[in-house]
Amino acid sequence: MKTILVTILLMAINITIAQNLEYNSKTDKMEIKHIVEVDSISAGDLYSIGKKWIKKTYSNPSSVIKSDIEFEMIRGNGAVIDGIKFKAGNGTLKYIFTFDFKENKVRLVYTDFTIRLNAGTYPAKFYFYKKNGDKRKESSQSTAVKYGIESNILSLIKDFENTLKYGFDDSGDDW
Repeated sequence: MKTILVTILLMAINITIAQNLEYNSKTDKMEIKHIVEVDSISAGDLYSIGKKWIKKTYSNPSSVIKSDIEFEMIRGNGAVIDGIKFKAGNGTLKYIFTFDFKENKVRLVYTDFTIRLNAGTYPAKFYFYKKNGDKRKESSQSTAVKYGIESNILSLIKDFENTLKYGFDDSGDDW
């Protein structure tokens, strides 16, 4: 069964390009959205792959997953220690992710980005927008935050897509 599913996935996946970090005025948050489209894969199969990917990607998946509607949606919290590189030191990137499953497609949404530094925790929006909503001038800090978020999240998205395309890498599991 696994071989058939992997073969179907290899033939069916359509790679799309993830959006970069953007401000969503409806939610008042920074986010990255990405849709992966596949051919002839049920929402249930995509959900199962997504759940297994989360279990293999995060060190403590039971504490990461916060909401789970079978065959429809998985929502969780993630973090990347030292995910943001500043001149004065590194910050921890925290985020919320949501995977929505429909037949032939998965929508990945990463949002609620916060950066924890020694001096405190700041929402990503702080680095790009003033309290009154005006856009801030680009700075070394905003560049570091944008690069840190995009590189870490796009790496996760690429890994998920590769899992859909090539299956799980169980090499080295030959004990």
